[in-house]
Amino acid sequence: MKHLHVPSSRMRQKTFKANIENIKWYLTECLDIIWKGIYSIWRILIIGGIVVGIIGNAAYEYLTKGYLEFANLTSLPSVQLVETYPVITVCLILGP
Repeated sequence: MKHLHVPSSRMRQKTFKANIENIKWYLTECLDIIWKGIYSIWRILIIGGIVVGIIGNAAYEYLTKGYLEFANLTSLPSVQLVETYPVITVCLILGP
Protein backbone atom coordinates (compact mmCIF):
# COMPACT_ATOMS: atom_id res chain seq x y z
CA MET A 1 0.00 0.00 0.00
CA LYS A 2 1.33 3.39 -0.90
CA HIS A 3 1.66 6.03 1.74
CA LEU A 4 -0.05 9.22 0.87
CA HIS A 5 1.95 12.35 1.29
CA VAL A 6 0.02 15.56 1.77
CA PRO A 7 1.98 18.71 1.12
CA SER A 8 2.38 20.93 4.15
CA SER A 9 0.61 23.78 2.38
CA ARG A 10 -2.56 21.71 2.15
CA MET A 11 -2.47 20.38 5.74
CA ARG A 12 -4.75 21.99 8.25
CA GLN A 13 -2.85 23.54 11.04
CA LYS A 14 -4.16 23.12 14.56
CA THR A 15 -1.31 24.70 16.42
CA PHE A 16 -3.43 27.23 18.29
CA LYS A 17 -5.83 24.59 19.60
CA ALA A 18 -2.96 22.28 20.48
CA ASN A 19 -1.19 25.09 22.34
CA ILE A 20 -4.33 25.90 24.33
CA GLU A 21 -4.69 22.23 25.29
CA ASN A 22 -1.04 22.09 26.39
CA ILE A 23 -1.47 25.27 28.44
CA LYS A 24 -4.58 23.85 30.12
CA TRP A 25 -2.77 20.61 30.91
CA TYR A 26 0.29 22.37 32.37
CA LEU A 27 -1.89 24.78 34.35
CA THR A 28 -3.91 21.91 35.78
CA GLU A 29 -0.73 20.06 36.76
CA CYS A 30 0.74 23.17 38.41
CA LEU A 31 -2.45 23.85 40.36
CA ASP A 32 -2.58 20.20 41.43
CA ILE A 33 0.96 20.40 42.81
CA ILE A 34 0.20 23.69 44.58
CA TRP A 35 -2.99 22.25 46.09
CA LYS A 36 -1.16 19.18 47.39
CA GLY A 37 1.42 21.47 49.01
CA ILE A 38 -1.25 23.61 50.67
CA TYR A 39 -3.07 20.50 51.88
CA SER A 40 0.11 19.06 53.38
CA ILE A 41 1.02 22.31 55.11
CA TRP A 42 -2.43 22.72 56.67
CA ARG A 43 -2.47 19.08 57.76
CA ILE A 44 0.91 19.50 59.44
CA LEU A 45 -0.19 22.76 61.09
CA ILE A 46 -3.45 21.33 62.46
CA ILE A 47 -2.00 18.05 63.76
CA GLY A 48 1.13 19.84 64.98
CA GLY A 49 -0.99 22.44 66.76
CA ILE A 50 -2.93 19.75 68.57
CA VAL A 51 0.25 17.91 69.60
CA VAL A 52 2.00 21.11 70.71
CA GLY A 53 -1.10 22.12 72.66
CA ILE A 54 -1.13 18.82 74.54
CA ILE A 55 2.58 18.98 75.28
CA GLY A 56 2.33 22.65 76.27
CA ASN A 57 -0.52 21.95 78.68
CA ALA A 58 1.41 19.08 80.25
CA ALA A 59 4.54 21.21 80.60
CA TYR A 60 2.59 24.09 82.16
CA GLU A 61 0.90 21.75 84.62
CA TYR A 62 4.22 20.17 85.55
CA LEU A 63 5.90 23.55 86.04
CA THR A 64 3.07 25.00 88.14
CA LYS A 65 2.12 21.94 90.22
CA GLY A 66 5.37 19.99 90.14
CA TYR A 67 3.67 16.78 88.97
CA LEU A 68 1.43 15.54 86.16
CA GLU A 69 -2.14 14.55 86.89
CA PHE A 70 -3.76 12.33 84.26
CA ALA A 71 -7.00 11.79 86.15
CA ASN A 72 -9.26 13.61 83.68
CA LEU A 73 -7.94 12.96 80.18
CA THR A 74 -11.41 12.98 78.64
CA SER A 75 -11.76 16.69 79.35
CA LEU A 76 -8.97 17.54 76.89
CA PRO A 77 -10.37 19.12 73.71
CA SER A 78 -8.27 16.89 71.47
CA VAL A 79 -9.54 13.74 73.18
CA GLN A 80 -13.12 15.01 72.91
CA LEU A 81 -12.55 15.68 69.20
CA VAL A 82 -11.29 12.14 68.63
CA GLU A 83 -14.20 10.67 70.60
CA THR A 84 -16.76 12.76 68.74
CA TYR A 85 -15.38 12.28 65.20
CA PRO A 86 -13.30 9.08 65.15
CA VAL A 87 -13.67 8.41 61.41
CA ILE A 88 -12.73 11.96 60.39
CA THR A 89 -9.77 11.91 62.79
CA VAL A 90 -8.45 8.66 61.32
CA CYS A 91 -8.86 10.04 57.79
CA LEU A 92 -6.96 13.21 58.74
CA ILE A 93 -4.13 11.27 60.31
CA LEU A 94 -3.77 8.73 57.50
CA GLY A 95 -4.45 11.16 54.67
CA PRO A 96 -3.99 10.36 51.02
